[in-house]
Amino acid sequence: MSFSPRATALAVLVLAGLTGCVAITPEEGPFAGGPELVDDTIKLTAKGQAMPVVAAVQTRVRGGTMGPGGFVPDRNAVCELKAETFTVLTHAPTYLRLPSYGPQTPPVAVLCTLGARRGERTVAASLLRPASDGGGSAARGFIGPGAVAVVIAPQQRTEVDIWGYPDIDVVIQ
Repeated sequence: MSFSPRATALAVLVLAGLTGCVAITPEEGPFAGGPELVDDTIKLTAKGQAMPVVAAVQTRVRGGTMGPGGFVPDRNAVCELKAETFTVLTHAPTYLRLPSYGPQTPPVAVLCTLGARRGERTVAASLLRPASDGGGSAARGFIGPGAVAVVIAPQQRTEVDIWGYPDIDVVIQ
């Protein structure tokens, strides 16, 4: 069964309106949307402006230390990300919507500082989501006063492979 995005949105609004519900949607993963959704804080280089941005990909960036239980993020870290196509300076931890250029997405060098201490790491882009024909479906659930409903809608077709960066943790020494 196939529903148009408009019909799905209408069903969501009707159910939410009738039951006073709050929509609960599954995690969308690292794909954040079209190129227009790249964060405003990202500065594209000349090369980045010349290449077509395929998508904006959400990436978590954290700077911190290694503790007995593993990585411990520090809320006072400042991280600079530099690639051939963009740069950005940000406080971490944070989520950034970084530009994806498909398989041409370059590696990014990340330098995080905490006072006089620093840590750096270079991260290669990887295939995060392959192109699909939209054959799967996504469930959306709603919880309201005494009511639970689920709407099944087809996933949107992804016509291109989505390349980007995994979540980035930088150990500050």
